[in-house]
Amino acid sequence: MTLSFRIPAALIAIVFVVLAIAGAAAEIGPAGTPAIQGDANCDGSVGPDDALAVLSLEAGVIAASSDCAQARGDTDCSGAADNADVLAILRYVLASPALPADDDCAAIGGQLATPTVIAESSTPTPTATVEPTVAPTVSPTPTATPVPGCAALEEGGDEAGGVPEGTPGALNYTMVRLPADAHIDKLTNVAPVPGDPDLAVVTSESGTVWTVCLHDALPRTEILDLSAYVRDFNDGHESDEGLVGFTFDPIDPSYVYINYSMPKNGGTYLEDGATPSPDTVRSRISRFHIDDNGRIDRHSEKVILDVYQPFEWQNANELAFGPDGMLYISSGSGGLDREKGQTLDDLWGAVLRIDVHSSDPYSIPPDNPFVDGPGGNADEVWAYGFRNPWRFTFDNGKMWLTDVGAVTWEELNIVEAGANYGWPIMEGYNCFTAPDAATPVPTCDAAGLATPRLVYDHDEGCAIIGGDVYHGAKMPELGGYYIYGDLCTGKIWGLDTQDDNSEPILLVDTALFPVSWAIMNEGDIVVANYYNPRFPGDAGIYQLERVP
Repeated sequence: MTLSFRIPAALIAIVFVVLAIAGAAAEIGPAGTPAIQGDANCDGSVGPDDALAVLSLEAGVIAASSDCAQARGDTDCSGAADNADVLAILRYVLASPALPADDDCAAIGGQLATPTVIAESSTPTPTATVEPTVAPTVSPTPTATPVPGCAALEEGGDEAGGVPEGTPGALNYTMVRLPADAHIDKLTNVAPVPGDPDLAVVTSESGTVWTVCLHDALPRTEILDLSAYVRDFNDGHESDEGLVGFTFDPIDPSYVYINYSMPKNGGTYLEDGATPSPDTVRSRISRFHIDDNGRIDRHSEKVILDVYQPFEWQNANELAFGPDGMLYISSGSGGLDREKGQTLDDLWGAVLRIDVHSSDPYSIPPDNPFVDGPGGNADEVWAYGFRNPWRFTFDNGKMWLTDVGAVTWEELNIVEAGANYGWPIMEGYNCFTAPDAATPVPTCDAAGLATPRLVYDHDEGCAIIGGDVYHGAKMPELGGYYIYGDLCTGKIWGLDTQDDNSEPILLVDTALFPVSWAIMNEGDIVVANYYNPRFPGDAGIYQLERVP
């Protein structure tokens, strides 16, 4: 792909349409007019001509130092006036809200970034890699609930107990099942709904999505059924396939991104060197729109990316937006203990990073570490050397990612751009030796490989499941602790992220099968408990709490 900065022609056309509607002849404000964020041409008001001023700045027609376009045109506090600010100004102009005079970017710029509904095609489009544009910075998440909410929580009904001093105590915590109607086979995700402290989305491996009220046993509401399209084994056979990833768009939460496996029936796995065909098994990342009734419109699907799969294990897993507004996707090495974790010309065994806000269906962020244009590296790759990176989260500028091991070791990594995390050269801190091999495969050389933050062996569990960093008010002694668990043993640990030499603390030993964690809108940390015939138990959502 060609790497270039360019302003989309469609965006320029939109600006001139708005100029024609609103009139481009704005009067120049008097001297001493108070600074208004968004007033990129310093005429004392915010209008469509300010969007044109930012476009001119982006195109290099005017210099940032020549007038106020850079300072006041930067509506989202990103440090630069760019395409995202053009859209914010236009949204403000069309909505015509009252805008007070102020020079506070965060206060005034936030008013410009009102989310809008973007029309989507009902027909999925093939995956494409397009030329990048300047990436927008994510605006604060709107507070409006995109789906029907729950009944209001009773005041005083969920207060914290006594606040202990010092560090967390081992086994001083418990997992409490919430009343949420989430006794669902093969839960894969739980996610807070923006703007509602008690509403969450849960997903199943078979392809159904519901909303549930966390602290009330109200019946769950089905908002999407993809089961007719999702490749999921319901006969007791296990795999990493199914609907496994879900996240809200942080700019406009009426859009969601979902990762699911397809096709439903039939299909063939990708052979080495083969060209994918329409029936090749793939992990599909798509965007959907939530309609006015709070349902996810099946026909609004926009295909963002297909990751073709060679086997049913270690497929694409988590997807989440980073603090930079980019969409990150964790992609397994393709199963069969393949060596694909060490290759850069494919999308396996890697964390991928794409920009879904600047181009259709996405663009490559120009600061991705392996960008080299057409051919060569897969430009989407941000970090590599992973086996089965099931879940990850962001906190304090760091990505925390758990990578499920093969034979002996489970590992937690702090992921950095461009780093190689070693699979299948290493497993944990050790050279990897396949069960049927007498020597490590490939030849073990750990030089230049990133080291996990921590590991544990299979005496403690079989599959590490991360995890989120706790910052809630109810258990302040856990502030800054990364909470994670193991799928097979149900053990839940906490790790102090503020101390690079800290050892994990066993917080609680449970009978759960934790599969996915989330921080709710009130700061509580919860986990989805997985259930199927192999993992019997009480499926649902469980909350970490201090032992009374």
